[in-house]
Amino acid sequence: MDIRQLSNALAIFEKGSIGKAAEALRVSQPALTKSLRRLEDELQVKLFERTSRGMTPTVYGECLRTHAQAVGIGIHHLRSNLQSLKSGLSGIVEVGAPPIIAPEVLPNAIAELTKERPKILVRVATDLSPALIQKVQDGRLDFAVTFTANEVVPGGCRQRFLFNDRLVIVVREKHPIARLSHVSVQDVAKYPWVLPPDGNLHRQRLKLAFEAEGLPLPQPVIECSSVQFIKAAIEAADYVALVSRMSVNSDGNNGLLKTIELDSEFTTRPIGLTWREDRTLSTAAAKLMAMIEKRYGCDGRAGRSSR
Repeated sequence: MDIRQLSNALAIFEKGSIGKAAEALRVSQPALTKSLRRLEDELQVKLFERTSRGMTPTVYGECLRTHAQAVGIGIHHLRSNLQSLKSGLSGIVEVGAPPIIAPEVLPNAIAELTKERPKILVRVATDLSPALIQKVQDGRLDFAVTFTANEVVPGGCRQRFLFNDRLVIVVREKHPIARLSHVSVQDVAKYPWVLPPDGNLHRQRLKLAFEAEGLPLPQPVIECSSVQFIKAAIEAADYVALVSRMSVNSDGNNGLLKTIELDSEFTTRPIGLTWREDRTLSTAAAKLMAMIEKRYGCDGRAGRSSR
């Protein structure tokens, strides 16, 4: 068994067929079929069932996939670390966070790490939480700071709670409710809303808040997922929106916007660390994670794991 055979098998898992995998690998179908047969002969198990829908992994194939991915991750990090040593670095840390969270949580911790380890390279990926968690599962990130609202921990991962983000009502300074510190669903139901598209977590939580009071979610006058656009729209008219407090705090609005607490149990979002359960973090990555926990951890509760 060699690395190329494992890589070929992983391509078949990913693409679901010999033809698509061969095209992605830029090899011929007969060559890829031969590689798979040699691997099956060596392991003395059948890795795939050939069906009308393509190649379906057997129980042995699923077992191979887990270990092959781990080998691939190890090789990726070996190459990265060797390259960093060649270029004079002492290591690479790859971390991710959503665009709202990254400026709030990562800069101070990274500054502390790089002060202690000047030759370290920290690569920061910003994306939505599901995409970041997938990158953690695939081994492309050491860990990520993500929203952890779901009770089910992603497969093969561990998560540890850091703190709760608050979703708040945001209006312009001259809005009729701007002087209030707390509002109810009934208070804001009568105003025109700017909402993110269906499926957005903010919209889902707002819908739950309205349903808890026996009210339908208001029909928006504007739909947009850009926080910057939402804030600009609110500055122009008496709209109402629900945004993360961090997204308002992250840039100065010169007092043009006001945030107001919404009296609802559905306006908090847990934020935490996500990392692979079967992966031993490098010293530098573990150090950065510890620095983030020290600065932002709420109660140090133990992480939940998926086993």
